[in-house]
Amino acid sequence: MLGMTHPVRVLPLLSALVPALLLTACDPMIEVRPATVSEKLPAPTFALGGKAGTNRKLGYTRLMVTTQDGQQVWTIHASQSGNVESPPVIVFGQAPAGFETDQKARPLEPGKHYNLHVTGNGIGGLDFRVGNDGTIIVDAGTK
Repeated sequence: MLGMTHPVRVLPLLSALVPALLLTACDPMIEVRPATVSEKLPAPTFALGGKAGTNRKLGYTRLMVTTQDGQQVWTIHASQSGNVESPPVIVFGQAPAGFETDQKARPLEPGKHYNLHVTGNGIGGLDFRVGNDGTIIVDAGTK
């Protein structure tokens, strides 16, 4: 019987392949960080992209900035659902082309802590605080 594979030989292959497929089906991580080390108020820029070593285009459909206690500061969402090509940088308070504002941006305040979350075809976030001089500060271990 040509073309037939013995079931006992296929089983080890399937047992290795199925977990790998399940892991790749999970949402990819979106790395979120200040675009430069000197980002400042009133409109800091944040870079969003795949984890180092991946070539995957990430499509986030929602971005939300909240205070440490969960109050919304700014929220935007993609105008269209589906496979969205998202910009690699976001300027706080400015919805990029293809996005709509849900919650108009309230000013970030020096001395306060914030969380930036992105979701869609991937997920990611960044905890940051605003220094007294208006500089965006990411504390070690909070990425």
